[in-house]
Amino acid sequence: MGKKNKTAPAASAPQPAQIITGATTTSSSMSNNKLKTYLRSGYAALFAVTFEEDRVSTMLTEVCMEVGLKVYTWTPTEGVVDQQEGVVISIGDKKSADPMSALQMFIANKPNKKGEPEGTIIPNNSILVMKDLQMYMKKGDPVFTRLVKDAIKVGRGTGRAIIIMGSQLFLTPELEKEFTVIDFPLPSRNELLVVAKDLAKAKGVGLNGNVDEILDAGLGLTTNEFADAVAASLTEHNDILPAFVAELKAQTIKKSGILEIIKPGVTFDDLGGLHELKHWVNKRTHAFSQKAKDYGLPTPKGVILFGVQGAGKSFGTRAIASAMGCPLLRLDTGRLFAGIVGSSEANVRAVIAQVEAFGRCILWIDEIDKGFAGMTGGHDGDSGTTRRVIGTFLTWMAEKTSPVFIVATANDLTKLPPELLRKGRWDEMFFIDLPTVEERVEIWNVQIKMKNRMPKDYNLDALASTTEGWTGAEIEALMSEGLFAAFEQDTEPSTKLLIELSKQTMPLSKTMAEGMARLRNWAEGRCRLASAKAKN
Repeated sequence: MGKKNKTAPAASAPQPAQIITGATTTSSSMSNNKLKTYLRSGYAALFAVTFEEDRVSTMLTEVCMEVGLKVYTWTPTEGVVDQQEGVVISIGDKKSADPMSALQMFIANKPNKKGEPEGTIIPNNSILVMKDLQMYMKKGDPVFTRLVKDAIKVGRGTGRAIIIMGSQLFLTPELEKEFTVIDFPLPSRNELLVVAKDLAKAKGVGLNGNVDEILDAGLGLTTNEFADAVAASLTEHNDILPAFVAELKAQTIKKSGILEIIKPGVTFDDLGGLHELKHWVNKRTHAFSQKAKDYGLPTPKGVILFGVQGAGKSFGTRAIASAMGCPLLRLDTGRLFAGIVGSSEANVRAVIAQVEAFGRCILWIDEIDKGFAGMTGGHDGDSGTTRRVIGTFLTWMAEKTSPVFIVATANDLTKLPPELLRKGRWDEMFFIDLPTVEERVEIWNVQIKMKNRMPKDYNLDALASTTEGWTGAEIEALMSEGLFAAFEQDTEPSTKLLIELSKQTMPLSKTMAEGMARLRNWAEGRCRLASAKAKN
């Protein structure tokens, strides 16, 4: 016999995150409609992937009220709770905090007057939301797995459903086909607007007309994270400052170790050479605008920057972000694949969700050849994790409609699978070769200015001639070395000094001549040249 015990509500001061729970009626309509369809259709096993239990729990409750289902929740700390009555349910002397006891409560039934099964503890036409149940699945207990299967079977015959809620999707192979997965996106602009208005009103201040900037700064955060950032800004500045929210967002995103917000810090004016690449990007600086959509321009997908080390791929990526006026997100592919098997799949789904929610941005996949090279070896040494992750990523690239422009940098594209490089995945692939003599003049001009010196005081042609075969990074290093040498002599770096120092350095083009020749041969006919001229 089920026993119901009243729970005393915990007294707590209102927190920013608690204010937003009433605003969740504006949640993503797509996920809401999917959930409604699944429940009306009698789906007995769903997996809700979300970082926002409060927001999604409220959505579930609203949908269940509309569909006519009663809601029960289970957590390892509280056990099974009747949400409508606000009571904890127990069965005999067993604590429902144990997941197996909770599942047995869900299964418990007896024939009704019509001879049909009727739930004795959790009635028919109900859902049981089980939070963090996936953590117990990772133990691989066969009895537990069988109990989950039994519960799903009973649910199908009694109009009941189990919904697992967790931030990371994990299902054992035995249960993968049993559950239907629903991904809940991070909050939209409208949802964040409700949060900002509620918190500003509670503080007695207005939004001061910078609504769009505030929402741009908050995109990519959960409702709780955004509420905390807004509350902190109101506390410290008595106003919601977009820059303050954006700074906290950068810290929040960096916590995962997979995504990081980078401040570009450079423009095309700081980048010598690469005029073909610059011209190509400049034609797309307004491609995400409403005017471009109305004109019928296709949404830009992205570009691969491939070439020799130190030639300006990373610098160019930062300059592209500045030219397009977009936030720059860097993806650490090493951390993406780190951890136990299964984590990588969850990581890539979380990254995609966060990038999608971020809105208009540049996603920088640095050294994609190192991170995504696992498909070319013809083996599945990581249990096929790399293949599945890349498959998920490729699907997203093909189907994405969000204004996300991907810039991938690579030193060696020959390591990547053909399906990642085929036309249609990217708008263009650029090969960045060693700078031409004209480009070296530009690079020297830029480097001298960046060191607060006057280019007119140097013989740029002589410096460009001396550094034939040098990359931009090597020229920058030579200029820095010249400053140290001149400082020691209590003088200014001169053309003569820089030429003398250049003779002490062996550029990469000589030490890795064979490798560079191989890259050029591969790029010929496959990639567009980033420079107007490919040879000195």
